[in-house]
Amino acid sequence: MGKKIGYHKIKRWLNAQDNYSLQKTPRRSFRRLRVYTTGIGNLMDVDLMQVSNLSQWNSGYNFILVAIDCFSRRLWMQPSKSKKGVDIAKAFEKILQTAKVDKIRSDVDGCFKSKVVQKLFKERGVRHFVTKNEIKANYAERVIQTIKNKFYRYFTKKRTYRYIDNLQKFVKSYNATPHRSLNYIAPNDVTPENEADVWVQQYLNKKEIS
Repeated sequence: MGKKIGYHKIKRWLNAQDNYSLQKTPRRSFRRLRVYTTGIGNLMDVDLMQVSNLSQWNSGYNFILVAIDCFSRRLWMQPSKSKKGVDIAKAFEKILQTAKVDKIRSDVDGCFKSKVVQKLFKERGVRHFVTKNEIKANYAERVIQTIKNKFYRYFTKKRTYRYIDNLQKFVKSYNATPHRSLNYIAPNDVTPENEADVWVQQYLNKKEIS
């Protein structure tokens, strides 16, 4: 669990990963449909981050449920050992303990449409819908790449593949970091008090920056 791994072994492992480069990731422009929301909690994007290649060092967790508020960019993450509906529902239940949300948007992955997950959404009064637009890169997909890069820098620095004990620290760091699309304020700083100003900034004052 606490065993340190050699730097060169970490580097070789990282270089073998398809989604990672030790060089700074080039900033890319995503083709996507513009998403309009009415405010905090109106729309949440969700996706699964696959981490099965790290499961042996992280208590058998193969996935991380990633959820992001499309307005405030606030992030939630919860681990899951499988894509079974019961496991995904447990992860959603933890997220919905603190997340206010009216609508949840996901891709066509069957785990989001399972009976147990849909039952939870109904109980919480959440509307779920699926997007099938192939040219769009949604918020959850983009934040997954950001989090993966943070993971891999952490692995290199700490010489370990174990992230699970610090997963919520990654979330807190992300939510405390200013975002360009929010005019350089952090998701944590988007509140009901400044919600109207943030909405004007995002949708009226300038085109959205990805």
